[in-house]
Amino acid sequence: MTILKIKLNLWEIQAHTQEEPAEHFAYEGVRNDPTITNALFIMMIIAMQQGHRFLILANDKSSNESNATYQGREVNHQSAKGAAYIERFNDFLKRKGLPFGYVSICEEVYSIGTVHQLSLWNKNILNNLTSCNEAQWSPEDVRWCCNCPKCAFSYALIESMTDYSFASQAVGKDLFSLAELENIWKGLFDPNTEKPFECVGEKRETLMALVKCKKQRLKNGEPLGILVEIPDVDFDNSFLKISPPQNIPIEHQEKLNSVK
Repeated sequence: MTILKIKLNLWEIQAHTQEEPAEHFAYEGVRNDPTITNALFIMMIIAMQQGHRFLILANDKSSNESNATYQGREVNHQSAKGAAYIERFNDFLKRKGLPFGYVSICEEVYSIGTVHQLSLWNKNILNNLTSCNEAQWSPEDVRWCCNCPKCAFSYALIESMTDYSFASQAVGKDLFSLAELENIWKGLFDPNTEKPFECVGEKRETLMALVKCKKQRLKNGEPLGILVEIPDVDFDNSFLKISPPQNIPIEHQEKLNSVK
């Protein structure tokens, strides 16, 4: 087991970074790692030791949407990132008398809104993005596997906020032209199919990205690929809205809202 040691003052954290947790802990069947909870407690201890009062992450609004329904209950593999979890975690801290807060700076922001702002600020930053779990295990120097839901979702966001040539060059392929991704695309935007168990956006958010991509390609006479299946609906600009998180002091909310 590879051991990563990070020493921060008196605290020493050890984490196995290479070995698959399921193999190391001999998990069997379906599991839901309490990764976020464990990470929050560890980071909270370090932050408090260093005199900080808030732990700020960047889990976005789409973390609230479930992936499936099982025995009448919604299942969301990102539930530990959502607004309900943030509220419960902070309620736990209050009940324990801990003067600390967990904040997601992107709690009121969709991924497509973040990519939109990055494209306005400095479009070239999008060339350095990656959102693929598979590529990190590849022996090759790649950032995109171009065959998973996270690659597909991220590709749609990048192209929707730039164009066909920019996105295909940044990711390495035109993911709308790959027949093997057809079912993945359907799961990402079709409300009648099960959403992939991955860190991807809301179905409506993905649909809006695809709508924008389709309109851009039609306008420029570019191949549609899977986009032929996308309905001709209006783009919902509310997905691009940027708002401050709710569980921060009012004065901070006002300062963030004042930024144009």
